[in-house]
Amino acid sequence: MAGHIVTVAQTVKEFLTQWENVPVWRKIIPRCEVLVGEMNQLQPKNFEPDAQAEFVIVRQEVAEFHRGLNDQINLSSFVNSNRGDPAYRANLTAMMDRVIAVMEKYGGEDGATIRHFPFIKDADLRQIVERDYTEVKRRTYPARAWKSTVIMAGSVAEAMLFDILFSDPVTKTKAFASSVAPRKSGHTLPEDEWRLASLFAVAVDLGIVPKGRGATLDEVLRDYRNFVHPKKEIKAAHPCGEAEAGLAISGLDALCNFLEKP
Repeated sequence: MAGHIVTVAQTVKEFLTQWENVPVWRKIIPRCEVLVGEMNQLQPKNFEPDAQAEFVIVRQEVAEFHRGLNDQINLSSFVNSNRGDPAYRANLTAMMDRVIAVMEKYGGEDGATIRHFPFIKDADLRQIVERDYTEVKRRTYPARAWKSTVIMAGSVAEAMLFDILFSDPVTKTKAFASSVAPRKSGHTLPEDEWRLASLFAVAVDLGIVPKGRGATLDEVLRDYRNFVHPKKEIKAAHPCGEAEAGLAISGLDALCNFLEKP
């Protein structure tokens, strides 16, 4: 629902830029009606504490705006009176921006974690993984923040593999002894210097991640996460968009499924 609200608000913003197109401008009214209905189904308690009051205020403003639209004499009056007014368009755009901003702080029903990670032994790291996984699934991806989605997905994958390889002394010894462990000048690098590619390679070598899927997941989560560097995004010759974010989400879920198996 939160993602749908963001999408509708973004659509209204796009319509506002096409103010000379009367048929498009007419579509603003039903979209605002959708916003009112969807936002009325949400509870302030399910937002982050610092956003609860803002949500109530923005929801009320959207509702009052929609009531004002209904008070217009007719649809033609609304179109003719308002679409040519730059201040009107600017104010409505700002309202949609506030809707989008507050929805980014929506935590879901009761703010609950949507997936648990009992296989992560480090309690502090488990809490971080659960928080970040929930954020990427409930906020960045629904908000169409594609680059943030792939970066966070890679970060969560890195944290999970790090715990799997180094929290257990026996597995840690095997990881450092692996022939694909990262080395420099003949010495295995300290665990804090292992990158996601090395974590994947060793996890595959130890049989933790299936060999046939390891390379695919590595490519999806590692290469797209590197798009945090603008020059690497340019060098890749294709943008980090919706398709890439979808692949990263799917790859992350596949990795979770492999790691949580007994």
